[in-house]
Amino acid sequence: MLVVSFMWIVAQSASGSIILEGFTDFMDPSTFAQTLRNDVNGQTCDSLMWKNPQTEFAEIVPKIGIWRLAAVMYNGAEAYVVGYANNDNGYSNNNAGWEGWLKGEYASPLGDGNRPDDVWIVWDVNGDGIGSYQYGTWTLGPDDLFYGSQDLLFGPERIRGDISQMPVFSSPNGGVSAILPQMVVDPIPEPATIVLLGLGGLAPWRRRKP
Repeated sequence: MLVVSFMWIVAQSASGSIILEGFTDFMDPSTFAQTLRNDVNGQTCDSLMWKNPQTEFAEIVPKIGIWRLAAVMYNGAEAYVVGYANNDNGYSNNNAGWEGWLKGEYASPLGDGNRPDDVWIVWDVNGDGIGSYQYGTWTLGPDDLFYGSQDLLFGPERIRGDISQMPVFSSPNGGVSAILPQMVVDPIPEPATIVLLGLGGLAPWRRRKP
C-alpha cells in the first residue's frame, strides 16, 4: 500500500482523522506556484474524457459529482501530492461541452523542469470529498473511484500511462499556465456491472484503492 505522506496533511492530522475535501488537503498552500489547467479545443474541451462502459467510445466525462486530479511524486514507498486540478470551476460548470475542463495548481516541491511521477484521478461521484485521512492512512469514501496513470490514455495518440506528456513545472513562470494533455479514463469495471441509469444518473463501481 502506498503511504500518502506530505508535511501539510501530516501536520493537520496530528489530532486524528480529518475529512478530505480534495487533493489540496495533502498540500501546503504556500507552495502553489503555477496554474495547471486544460487548454481550449475550439468551443469544447475534451481534455478529460472517459471510455463509456456501455459504448466503449471516448466521451467527455459526465457532469456527475467532481472529477479530481492529483499530480504525484514518489520517494521510495511514499507518495507526495505536488499538484491538483478538478472540474469544479466556472468553465466546466457553466458551459456545455466543457464538463471535462480541469483547473488547479502545480506546487513548487515538484521543482523546475520536472514532471510528476504519476497522475491520480478520483471520481468523487457525490461531490463530497475524497474520504478521510488518519494516522498515515487514506481511506476513500464509498462513492470515490480511484484511477492511476495506468488507467489513463494520454494525448491524441492515447498512449496508456504516458506520464511524459504531463507538463513540466516552471517557477517563476510569468503567468504562463501548465497545460494538461488530453486524458481518457479507461477503467475496467469491478465487477463489470456498470450501467447508465435511465434518467442519466450513474451507478458507481469500485476500483482498486491506492
